Formats: sequence, structure tokens, C-alpha cells
Amino acid sequence: MKGLTDIAGIRVGHASDYNALTGCTVVLCEPGAVAGVSVRGAATGTEEIEVLSPYHVTERIHAVVAHHTEGDQALLEAILDRVK
Repeated sequence: MKGLTDIAGIRVGHASDYNALTGCTVVLCEPGAVAGVSVRGAATGTEEIEVLSPYHVTERIHAVVAHHTEGDQALLEAILDRVK
């Protein structure tokens, strides 16, 4: 396997805004996948990370969004609308 997209059902997309020095990466798994997370450090800025807890009712996830800007709320909402 050469990369993440070699796995059947996984799609990855990325967009960069070099003027604003920001970007966004989305990993889609349309059939769903079991996921876990390890959050380290202070002020991580995670959103909806609790759905990955083993105590949460969510059994599978369908997307992971990684970005690095507080002003990306509209972008996140557009991605969530698209994934749903």
C-alpha cells in the first residue's frame, strides 16, 4: 500500500489558501469506519471529538476534517452539509 487512498472506500481532498496561510484536509469513508483519537497538548481546538469516545453511541464515522484556522466555521458547515 502506497497511501491512504489505496484503501477501498477512502477518498482524500485538500484545499489551500496560500494568501491566508491556511488549508483544510478532508478524509471521507463513505461506508463508515471505526475511529479513535489521541488529543495531546493544551487548547487543541477540537470540535465534536467526543463522538470518537468509546462511550459515545456513534459506532462509525464517515469523515474527518483537519484545518488550522478559527475563521473556518463556514467552511466546516459547508463540508458537513456536503457529507450528509
